[in-house]
Amino acid sequence: AAREMSVETGNTGLQYIDGQLDRVLRHVRVFDLIAQGERKQEYGNLEGAIALYKEAKEMAETLYFGEGKAEALKLQMEAEEALDQQKMDEAAKLQEQINEEVASMAVENEQKSNDQQSAMDIENQGNALLAQGFYEEAITFYQTAQAMYSKLEMEELAEEIEPKIIAAQAGMEAARKAAEMEKAAEEASEEADEIQPEEADGEKEEQTEETTQPD
Repeated sequence: AAREMSVETGNTGLQYIDGQLDRVLRHVRVFDLIAQGERKQEYGNLEGAIALYKEAKEMAETLYFGEGKAEALKLQMEAEEALDQQKMDEAAKLQEQINEEVASMAVENEQKSNDQQSAMDIENQGNALLAQGFYEEAITFYQTAQAMYSKLEMEELAEEIEPKIIAAQAGMEAARKAAEMEKAAEEASEEADEIQPEEADGEKEEQTEETTQPD
């Protein structure tokens, strides 16, 4: 309305009125920027909100708009503080996750170490049984240790047991053959023992016949 009146009176004071109108619009723009920042902050976009608050503050400074500058600065500082807290919370959460992973890995490594020791103990028991000639029992212990090594993804150790299993199987086969040979020898000895008395009886009968024959 003031601008229209100025035009009607020969544009008297038009430049001043336009300047004031622009100033008012920029004041409105300050509050608009602040409102946009608040909306971004509500949605969790703190960095975007801070950028808008800064822009509002700088515009208010050029307008010497103390109220707008103070409001924008206050909101900017609050948003920056919230952002710092958010980053601290995220860092703390990340550190907590790292600590949990480290603890989990420590437990897993300890369990793996215990399982490996158990597998080694079982393998050593197999060695002792093999040395004592208990081949079948040794194979059972070797196969158990081998399965444990494989589960622990220690394939090299698992493969190293295979020759021991083969040696135990060979020992078991050799023991079986030795037992068969021993049994055969015993049977042969028993047959020989049975034959000898029969031969002796035959000789006695011949001698008796000879003594009873008349001259």
